[in-house]
Amino acid sequence: MADPKDRRKIENILREPLTRHRLFLNAKLRAAQNPENPQPFTVDNLRDFMAALPNNSEEYKKETLNVLEAVTTGKAPQEPKFDSPEKQLIWGAAIAFLTLNPDQMKTWAKPPAEGVPLQGTELWQQVTTTEFAYQELLSHAHYIREALRDKDMKYAWGQPGSNFTYDRTKKVINIDFMQSLIVGFEHARADVNREIGHSMLSVSYPKRMREVYKEMQPLMKRARLAQEKKGPQLKPDEYKKLRMLSAEWQLRHMMFSAAEENVANKFVSNLGQQVLQDFGVSLNNTAVTFRGVGLMRLPEDGMQDELRRYMNLCNAVQLSFFANNELFEDTDKGWDKVGIDPNLIRKTSTLSSRPEGQKDDTDGISHPDFQYLRELCGGPKGLENLQPKQHERLFGWANLANRVQRADEDRKAIIEEIWKLYAEDLIQKVLQQTNDQVDQQLKDAQQKQQQQGQDGEDQDGQEGDDGQDQDGQEGQGQGQGKGKGKGKGKGKPQRGKPQGDPSDGDDSDGEESDGQDQDGQQGQKGDKQKKDKGKKQKGDKGDKGDKGDEQGEDQDGQGGDEQDADADKDGQGQGKGKEGDLGADEEETVPVEGAGDMPAPNNANEVPADEVDPNGNGQDGEDADGEDADGQDADGDDADGDGDDGMTADELEKELEKQKQKGQDGEGDDADGQDGDGDADGQKKGKNGKQKGKSSKQAGHGDGRSLEELSKLDWTEYGKRVAELAGPISRVRKLFKDVQERQLQRKRAMSQTLDILPENGEVKDRFNQEAHKNLTIKKLTNQVEEGDLKRFHKDEVKMVPTEIDIVIMIDGSGSMNGTPLNSALQSAAIMFEAASGKDMKMNVYVGMWGDSDPPMLITPGADRVEIGKAMAKAQKGLNSGTDLAPAIKKVAQTIGEQRGRSGTLSGFTHVLILSDGDMFDNGVAKDKIYTMFEYCDKVTVDVAIIGRKGTSMEQMAKSIKGHKSFQDVGVTVGSDPNQVPMDIVGLLLEKVRKCGSFTAVPNSQKRRAMQKAHNKMDRKP
Repeated sequence: MADPKDRRKIENILREPLTRHRLFLNAKLRAAQNPENPQPFTVDNLRDFMAALPNNSEEYKKETLNVLEAVTTGKAPQEPKFDSPEKQLIWGAAIAFLTLNPDQMKTWAKPPAEGVPLQGTELWQQVTTTEFAYQELLSHAHYIREALRDKDMKYAWGQPGSNFTYDRTKKVINIDFMQSLIVGFEHARADVNREIGHSMLSVSYPKRMREVYKEMQPLMKRARLAQEKKGPQLKPDEYKKLRMLSAEWQLRHMMFSAAEENVANKFVSNLGQQVLQDFGVSLNNTAVTFRGVGLMRLPEDGMQDELRRYMNLCNAVQLSFFANNELFEDTDKGWDKVGIDPNLIRKTSTLSSRPEGQKDDTDGISHPDFQYLRELCGGPKGLENLQPKQHERLFGWANLANRVQRADEDRKAIIEEIWKLYAEDLIQKVLQQTNDQVDQQLKDAQQKQQQQGQDGEDQDGQEGDDGQDQDGQEGQGQGQGKGKGKGKGKGKPQRGKPQGDPSDGDDSDGEESDGQDQDGQQGQKGDKQKKDKGKKQKGDKGDKGDKGDEQGEDQDGQGGDEQDADADKDGQGQGKGKEGDLGADEEETVPVEGAGDMPAPNNANEVPADEVDPNGNGQDGEDADGEDADGQDADGDDADGDGDDGMTADELEKELEKQKQKGQDGEGDDADGQDGDGDADGQKKGKNGKQKGKSSKQAGHGDGRSLEELSKLDWTEYGKRVAELAGPISRVRKLFKDVQERQLQRKRAMSQTLDILPENGEVKDRFNQEAHKNLTIKKLTNQVEEGDLKRFHKDEVKMVPTEIDIVIMIDGSGSMNGTPLNSALQSAAIMFEAASGKDMKMNVYVGMWGDSDPPMLITPGADRVEIGKAMAKAQKGLNSGTDLAPAIKKVAQTIGEQRGRSGTLSGFTHVLILSDGDMFDNGVAKDKIYTMFEYCDKVTVDVAIIGRKGTSMEQMAKSIKGHKSFQDVGVTVGSDPNQVPMDIVGLLLEKVRKCGSFTAVPNSQKRRAMQKAHNKMDRKP
């Protein structure tokens, strides 16, 4: 059974109260947008939804009234508040209601002009320009700027249904405001960054997909001309060839999208190591609540066996990341719960070697074929890990281009290997059946044409009569949705999983999934709705949003509809209906000679960027008629949905400052408690939001030199070395700021506010003499009011910082000389400088170990000249042994002798040991660490090994299990000197997360505890 505190597990995600309501709301939204039988989403529904949320506080109740007033009048009487997930969700529901019911706006006190959408109203302006809204956009800017290193990038709240898009030409990040509110600001950050990951890392298609596209290109152009009546009808053989190429594209794109999802998700997970938000939790949360990952399975019957095997394979590839990300257990039972049959995943060679009728086995995930697939997906050189390392982003996007290209090529080679080993024969058999069915469809249509004997009249009424996409096939998920048609071309192949039918509505743990009667749990408005915007909707821009909404037959987004519109993102269908419909777009038709209007083939994109870039180059690199080639949508609207070009991070900071100057709340933390300050680089801002004192030349790359090259320079010029490291230092400083704010403590103190009764019965200590005198006077004059009875001071709670110690102990033995030692010293200097300044409450110590009396090179507040001398001397090493135990004793002594200001609250002491992995006294060192843990429960130890795996130090570290989870010693192993600093910081951040909440103690108390630990270590056995 899953640990109930583990937020990554699907069982626990489904148990979270807000998960139920998010799923329920999404189901209602899909039901309202069901084109066959739409179910209204009324004001009463909205009111009932808000009343059902698990929050009975007065503040929440006031906000529900604020929301209802805004919906009914067009203006919120109070400034909208998004300072809790519940409030975010009810505002998301309100915006969804207005999106589904645009006529409601006509009843407002000041109704918008005819044709003005919600995003053009005063209410939209009101909700998207609050301090909370600016703060959240700014938090996105923090994370994305870390990834792209582009200060000119702009950020904009997008209209409902616009999803998360990255417009390269305008350099604008569009963030769906409604979706962010529904899934929660905290979790939406992961989705935004996943789109950035896709855009940055997915450069090309595999070779066969490029070949298919090349063959499709002229036929797609002819089909478009025929549709627009600017060219002749397609010949039957042209139509068939295009349908078959489109079907093959669709099948291969199914695997491509599943594979590339791994690398984008891993990109986000890695980013979380730098920003002190566990994006792994958020990825799992939105995957379940918004995209239905793990809640669907392929239909039991009605599907060709080869197609079932292939779709099962694609699903397994996509879910490989989530298995590694601990969404579900990596067991036969765990994979089955998320809809994967491991027994269907076998290599072609394995199946061909078995006798007929014995193709299947029951070895499950233990079979070598399944294990090899897992290695291809998530192994050290697997799909998700083939991307630039975090340190490679320190120097900007331009320097990453070659590395991204190489990683992209390596991933395409893996995709092709998966096809070759597991799937090529499956694809060909599915295509053969598709070929037969397309032949039959053409034959039926031609016979019908002949029978009608007409001259083309009534051609457009044949879609339901020619055996092609009749209404009994609504579950196949082929359609690209009833969207608004914002994209430039028609129906781009989309990313997403090919998973099929909804599961039975039960949680993975066997409980009801949400308690709110929606099986269609992922009625998630089409996950990446932008994927559907490529369709020209022939004028039905509509008010219902681009939901990718298949023709689900259920009444309220439940039951038999294909749940998650993400499942149709590849256009590949869910396996219901006929496999011959692969490659067909049931939304549109194309005229074919002698057959009339046939389902238009799904189109393809030339490069993956066109799938994620709303201003991509389109399907074939040029517009058929020379129009719309400027990156605009088919209807001329801006691709980002609302025409807002957004603001840069600096502009957002200025707007936020204006909000604060108006007398609103001070610093304004994010709604989820994450850091909301505007300093993405951790540098202080001068007037007008500009950074102080940093020239462009000092952007942290040392005039283009790598960290490895910089680490070899002379440390006696300490100031110069620090300037060259400005970029890494500023980024680590930002992370340290996050660490510091995570370790704030509540401190109760007596305030000036008075109350009628004393708290805790403390009459004497809390009594206010002046208030009592005033009461006495008013009694004599019979003027006593209720406020005059308040004579006792109340308490107020303030958040105060705690001091954090970071002790870095560097291996000084001879084996460390050269690159390992240089990297370790440079990492220590980066962390020391990042923790400097009056606004930081961190004490960084740097020492060297190996001798019986380890020296301390750097102590808090040390003179920079002296630091430089000590660092330069240390570059030569101690040429010592590899005894670690004296260093642990030295740490206890150092913290025990620490002198802080009176009343200082002390948080954790984090000890980081840097080494190449060699050590002589494993047992003794381990005992010393346990002694330190025994006497002080706020000390942690982690080990960074600069070198090979499997060393004695790594083994010792992994064997230490403390009484508390954060006392387990963390280990990172790496040999790349450019990556070492961020690896070490990432190790520290992970430990801070594990520490969680705690109660600070006076500095003197921790000092005494460490003194006792030192004394115990000093005793001879």
